[in-house]
Amino acid sequence: RERRMYEAEHRIRHKDGSVRWIWARGHGVFAPDGSLRFIEGLNLDMTRQQQAEQELRESEERFRGTFENAAVGIVHSDSAGRFLRVNQKFCAIVGYSREELLHKTLQDIIHPDELNAHIEHYESCFARNAPPAFGVERRFLRKDGTTVWVEAYASFQHDASGRPVYVIGAVQDISERKRLEEEV
Repeated sequence: RERRMYEAEHRIRHKDGSVRWIWARGHGVFAPDGSLRFIEGLNLDMTRQQQAEQELRESEERFRGTFENAAVGIVHSDSAGRFLRVNQKFCAIVGYSREELLHKTLQDIIHPDELNAHIEHYESCFARNAPPAFGVERRFLRKDGTTVWVEAYASFQHDASGRPVYVIGAVQDISERKRLEEEV
């Protein structure tokens, strides 16, 4: 009717009963009197691509669910200590909102008495491409100025060439344990 190229995605039922996704592109070929003679075009089976996209969406949703619903604080930070991603549990541990943390660095929340040791250790790990193989007990400063003791475990996310891109940290509030240890 509009005498222009068309492009569309649609589903068809294959003779074996399965549903296939098709990408179609074409145009009409018209007779001199204006009537449609036939449609000329191309149909591509996009089923595998559609399935891969669906699997990717499901994988991303599983990652998001694992990240957000973890029982520990999870944080991703770059080589400068800038927060790239934080989960809600981490926000609760340090008392900052996600938006606030994404404008901060680890150095902003490390207790001042531990800051130099943290910076040296952090930079050394990146330089050697060797995250600590054990948990580190550290004091953070919460937004309200109070101290929170945490135990942190870290690993690297590497790029295709094996260089560390960012740190993946798992953080547990151990303030109560530290209080009980002091009492004993």
